[in-house]
Amino acid sequence: MNRESPALIKWFRTHTSELVFLLALVIVTYNFVGLRIQFGQDPWIDYIFPRVLDFDGEKPWQYRILIPLLYNQIWSLQIPFLDLTRIVKLIEIASTIMLVLAFRYYLSLFIKDKQATWMMSLLLFFVLPFHYFFPDSYHAFYWFDTPSLLFFTVGMILLYKKKWIWFYPLFAVATLNRETTCFLTFIYLFTALGNERLLTIVFHCAAQFFIWMIIKTALFVLFIDNPGSQAGFEISFHEQDVTHLADNFHYFMNPKNVPSFLSIFGFVWIPVLFLHGQIKDQFVKRSLLVFIPQVCGMMIVANIYELRIFSETIPVFLAAFCIILSERCSFSRPQLQ
Repeated sequence: MNRESPALIKWFRTHTSELVFLLALVIVTYNFVGLRIQFGQDPWIDYIFPRVLDFDGEKPWQYRILIPLLYNQIWSLQIPFLDLTRIVKLIEIASTIMLVLAFRYYLSLFIKDKQATWMMSLLLFFVLPFHYFFPDSYHAFYWFDTPSLLFFTVGMILLYKKKWIWFYPLFAVATLNRETTCFLTFIYLFTALGNERLLTIVFHCAAQFFIWMIIKTALFVLFIDNPGSQAGFEISFHEQDVTHLADNFHYFMNPKNVPSFLSIFGFVWIPVLFLHGQIKDQFVKRSLLVFIPQVCGMMIVANIYELRIFSETIPVFLAAFCIILSERCSFSRPQLQ
């Protein structure tokens, strides 16, 4: 026991900063998730989510089936004191913690200073409120948003490292959570052009599209009798038969709405736009182009004023911002493999 104590003390001293970071991360996450659920309980906890758990919810929410399946598995364990809200809160807390850790690892691929990546990863809690809380007075909480952001971050790591054996299972699972995994394919396309053989690019894009379509078609058939959009996308409002595209154009016609939309990514897109030339890594720089197909797609199938719909690409822009910041502060970068 005496021999082990010095080694244990040495380990704690060596990892003090990491332990402090993890403690801070847990505390901040717990409070952040509490605010999300407090402000966004209606309608998810009262109407939408309970029906989705029973597989008779409205589309497109019913298609986001991964977390409801996980919830039902946890509920089947009959753990005392775990009700609907607590289980969802537990999943949200775990997703948020893993998101920060995944983003910190993604940053470490480009920024050598370990302490800097720990601190910069916490900038997620600066950007996320602009997507979850600030755009309007209604703070919708949906169970698939944060896990989708987590999957997207891990997906970018795997694309960067070309770990295809891990990427494709993650891509399939993530698509069960939300169909916006298609934007990972765009990131691959933009970052691979000119760097890989055209046949290789076509193969991987086709494979990802095939997996995406198989899952989307299966969900469409499985829940074809559920209420909601029969096309699988909410292209129009059922009550008024007004398309999202028309409504979104009307939204931008009001000058008062423009500042709210410009707050996307917590305004970090502004320095990224003007200083992107300082980003040396082509993967990070080219991945920024994903916003073009993303905003075009969301103009057609979503409410553009809900900035939460752009949350997947937060790590794309925030990582670019952090790299610019690290270059300005003279943090050294690791040699690329």
